[in-house]
Amino acid sequence: MEGPGVQLIKEKLSFLKGSFVFEVSGNSKIDKKKMLGKELLSVDSVGKQLFLIFEGVVLRVHFGMYGSFRINNPKPDKVPRLLLRFNKDGKKPVDLYFYNTSLRLVDPRELNLDNSVDVLSENFDREKALEKIKSDERVISDVLLDQEIFAGIGNIIKNEALFLAKVHPESISSKIPDDVARDLIDKSVYFSQVFLEHREKGWPLKKVLLVYNRKFCPLCDSKLKVKYVGRSHRKTFFCEKCQRLYV
Repeated sequence: MEGPGVQLIKEKLSFLKGSFVFEVSGNSKIDKKKMLGKELLSVDSVGKQLFLIFEGVVLRVHFGMYGSFRINNPKPDKVPRLLLRFNKDGKKPVDLYFYNTSLRLVDPRELNLDNSVDVLSENFDREKALEKIKSDERVISDVLLDQEIFAGIGNIIKNEALFLAKVHPESISSKIPDDVARDLIDKSVYFSQVFLEHREKGWPLKKVLLVYNRKFCPLCDSKLKVKYVGRSHRKTFFCEKCQRLYV
């Protein structure tokens, strides 16, 4: 799940703020009882990570590629990773289910919600991102997927941003000229916002995808190259004619 999807989950769960957990279960190995009886103070996100902030403890949720959540609608015959049953002001309980997620409990004193690396945040630091690109010897495909630099970017956004900026995914990050790197950062933010808007409004994302899961380049009509690139080894679509290689 990419950053825009997690941001939408944060917004959907915001109604639970002020609710208390009165039942916990699931097959997660975390100490679930630490959330029992605790009030949900806020819901936040940074990139692909969701944070449920309780009194004295924080639940960090990472959805990975296949994670999901449900409200009052459990998956039949499937034990959730975690079930949190909430109650607020004596109203009907709300059941929050998490499936196929990575869960961790964090001490609030150690929580660092650094949204300067979150591409969807108004506090995203483009200059800091530029410095990271210019000092990194990895291929740019790996750098864009590094959540400590570009929190929220996943494989779809990576593919589309590289094409929009006309940068070959196997370019060495530090070799990319400053003006091109700045444009790549801008395109990464732009497409993340497009992604979010389409998810918010229920529009099909496929209509705005230029290269991801496509066969031909929309600019020159050449057949797109498909390759598992870099250490991240994620499926990458690119045009060898339109996207310049910097090495």
